[in-house]
Amino acid sequence: MRRLPKAILVFLIVVSAGTVTSPVFSQDAAADARSGLEDALTTLIPELTETELEMLISEGEITNMYEAPAVPRLVPAFADAVAADLAALNPSLGVELIVLHGKPGAASFPQERLFTVLQSISTMTGIEYYSASRGYMRTLFYESSIIDNPDDRNRLPDPVWQVTPEHDQLYIYQRDSSFGKNILQLDYRADGDAILLTMRNLTRMLYRGIVPAVGPEQLILHIVVMPVGDYLLFYGSSGADPVGLFGMEERAGMSFHNRIVALRDWFLDQLEMQPIGAR
Repeated sequence: MRRLPKAILVFLIVVSAGTVTSPVFSQDAAADARSGLEDALTTLIPELTETELEMLISEGEITNMYEAPAVPRLVPAFADAVAADLAALNPSLGVELIVLHGKPGAASFPQERLFTVLQSISTMTGIEYYSASRGYMRTLFYESSIIDNPDDRNRLPDPVWQVTPEHDQLYIYQRDSSFGKNILQLDYRADGDAILLTMRNLTRMLYRGIVPAVGPEQLILHIVVMPVGDYLLFYGSSGADPVGLFGMEERAGMSFHNRIVALRDWFLDQLEMQPIGAR
């Protein structure tokens, strides 16, 4: 794995509905299915190299790390919005993660279910991640909830949708195991089959409650969810401009990477568990 630079975090997850094999399927049919998947992925993500594409399909996961002034090259949708946000932030550390998940039926979930899962903020409470500094699993968020606004901070229930809105905005409160208590703004957009979630921190993030780590609006996270044939594509990109790392950029980068893995697992778990109701 290449050495992490200073401050973008971009992650990308492609979640597959899986391919169920059967003796009635011919080798030609299997080859056609793979070819169709390759075509779909390279159309959406033209910057994928042949090696990355092969590894993504055969091993189910690839990671790409890069240095500024490089920009995310694996964005499947809303690329202009993602690029504009990151250009304004001007981060310098990047990592992209792509995973093909083999769970059958993932692409059959209706869009309103995907939107509902992306807004199930309270279910992030207690999720775990692998701590790069400690070398073991630990809690990521001790508390996580939607609030009415950044000032009053009255807690609200997670919404449940029957029809996907074109746009929505939430404010959330999270008590992070590493960065303490924080308020974030979440903006949602739906365009065709794709959903974009953009997250920004509104409060200063302090490492272990003492060391300034990220200033207000200096952390941004994007998530894109969309179906791709029999697959569900889940993309996320995040950029940050941290301070006070003092040579710990590589450790910080791995920590953000591991947090993204935790969010991936959270999303997939909630996608299977959450019921559909009405808002």
